[in-house]
Amino acid sequence: MCGNLDPASLIKAEELCDQLGLDTISMGVTIAFAMECVERGFLTENQVGMPLRWGDHRAINRLIEMTARREGFGDVLADGSARMAATLGPEAQKLTYAVKGWRSPATRRVPSRG
Repeated sequence: MCGNLDPASLIKAEELCDQLGLDTISMGVTIAFAMECVERGFLTENQVGMPLRWGDHRAINRLIEMTARREGFGDVLADGSARMAATLGPEAQKLTYAVKGWRSPATRRVPSRG
């Protein structure tokens, strides 16, 4: 969901989630939601603490680590996309993959990079 098409970095992200006790699907959905919010202007890179672009495996892995430690923006991510959307307003809430506050796996079209 985050636009990361590099197999080695996908394996690394999955290993990080496993080692840190995070659900891979929930983490992917939540990070993808944050990316979408940055892209649409609901969040700033300053709020996130780093540039956040589709497919950026370094940012994805850093956010996984930050979430596990509830460090910086990871503290927001740790509460999930539904709670984050509630703080960002109704337009952001329309973008979440959640039903009654629970994240759900979904697919999305990854934005073109051109």
